[in-house]
Amino acid sequence: VAPPIRGGFFMSGFVVCLGETLFDSTPAGIFLGGAPGNVAVHLSQLGAKVEFASRVGDDLLGREARRRLSSYGVGVSLLQSETTPPRSGGGGGAGDGPGGCETGFVLCEIAPNGDATYTFNEPAAWDVLAAEPALLSAVAAARCVVHGSLALRAPVTRSTLVSVVGAAKRRVFDVNLRPPHVDEPAIASAAAGAWLIKLNDDELPELARMLGLEAGAVGDDAAERASAAQLATATGAAAVCVTRGAKGAALWVAGGEGEGEWSQHSGFAAAVDARDTIGAGDSFLASLILSLLPDEPASPGVRHELDATDALARACAIGAFVASMPGATPKHDADAIERIRAFAP
Repeated sequence: VAPPIRGGFFMSGFVVCLGETLFDSTPAGIFLGGAPGNVAVHLSQLGAKVEFASRVGDDLLGREARRRLSSYGVGVSLLQSETTPPRSGGGGGAGDGPGGCETGFVLCEIAPNGDATYTFNEPAAWDVLAAEPALLSAVAAARCVVHGSLALRAPVTRSTLVSVVGAAKRRVFDVNLRPPHVDEPAIASAAAGAWLIKLNDDELPELARMLGLEAGAVGDDAAERASAAQLATATGAAAVCVTRGAKGAALWVAGGEGEGEWSQHSGFAAAVDARDTIGAGDSFLASLILSLLPDEPASPGVRHELDATDALARACAIGAFVASMPGATPKHDADAIERIRAFAP
């Protein structure tokens, strides 16, 4: 019998999250971050079995990242470590090759409304994630593999992700456009064949443009629906999720031949006092993945009898909770999350 996942989910097997490991330096402190790692932590807190694949430096932050991930119940057997001496200044771009890169670190500036902007160190250890046999075996066996667009910035990790794309049964592609770390051809290629694509309302027209599709106006519901449907058709995705920050999210579930279902939720911004938005989208995605994963491991679609509006409500409530807390991976408070979900403005 599959182990129960808090919130009414059941899932056998495991998920692999793959990509950047870094620490977020915010006005409130220094927190473990990086979108794929954040998703892994939130999946684990929701009861899923998760393995995290990344690379850290042979340094204090790398050892601390491993310790913190383990404390959340995230598997770290696929977390690689740099062992060669650090680079001595200068050199090529991010992730050109091995050289003792440090663990990822990012300076986060928080605006009054809680939105964040980021400045990344480079090269970082996660730029040289190797396609080791253990990683490819885990990817092939996993129910689902989660990765984002930021890890495509450097050639070594980008090459590893190409191998992952070929081995995974089912992929979640989390679009995070962080200029100047935007490799448009690589992002367009990674979107092709994804099972679920998640992106925000500003990124939707950008990805549409990269794929040669019509890019609708930001904030226009009809345009977002049309763009999401076109994106699903062009990439073969079973679902496309468009997040809207404080205004909630929408989900297109493909039904074949360009048809599908468009569901929306206005979110729970009024229920919380947002402190920072770092990690809110990652917790949202973790919840949504568990709602959408089909009971049949080989099924190309989403869960049968999916209540998409309920799935969005679950995800928005967790995202709102995280936005009300410092850091990207606060401990879940089930009672607080349920109070948010029950909030009626």
